[in-house]
Amino acid sequence: SQNHQYNRIAHNTFSQGSYGVYWSGNPVIPVFSKGISIDSNEFNNLYYMGVYSYYTEGPNYSANKITFNAGYSYPVGIFSSSSAKGGTISNNIITSTNVIGGYPIDVEYPSYYITNYPSFNFDDGSKKMNIFNNSISLSGTTSTYYGMYLYAPSNTNVYHNSVNVVGNSYGFYSYAATDTAFNIENNSFVTEINYPA
Repeated sequence: SQNHQYNRIAHNTFSQGSYGVYWSGNPVIPVFSKGISIDSNEFNNLYYMGVYSYYTEGPNYSANKITFNAGYSYPVGIFSSSSAKGGTISNNIITSTNVIGGYPIDVEYPSYYITNYPSFNFDDGSKKMNIFNNSISLSGTTSTYYGMYLYAPSNTNVYHNSVNVVGNSYGFYSYAATDTAFNIENNSFVTEINYPA
């Protein structure tokens, strides 16, 4: 999908299988896939990932309903890696029952070129990755679970999300974070056994 720009995938139902939507651009500037919107879909009992995206510019993943159950191992609801020029992950409902670990929302390098290749001047950081109004709930896990997992999340806002997890789990987990415009405000992160929210 690397040469496709400003596409929308909406009002579909994806059931079973490994991936619901797999969308990837190309790391070579400027062949990022621009303006992809994946919204208003249902993803039911997928084996691995609801949405997988790589090398996108200004993506939108909103108002999707994603469910996992039946003992799957480390399923991922929405995975976004190496994006540029902001984006939106909002109003998604992600539920998991009796899974083995997992990552409902996994965002890595949301300002990829600012973090890794600042001399390219491809992304000035004026547009943010906004993650807001998502609802995540988990029950019955038997391994470590991350309600929201963010890796190197500069130029990112995390607002008004609700995450409720049980077992050996984290409501929110950030790794390799910088102090560059990374904001976390007005969220509810709840864990019920042992681990910090």
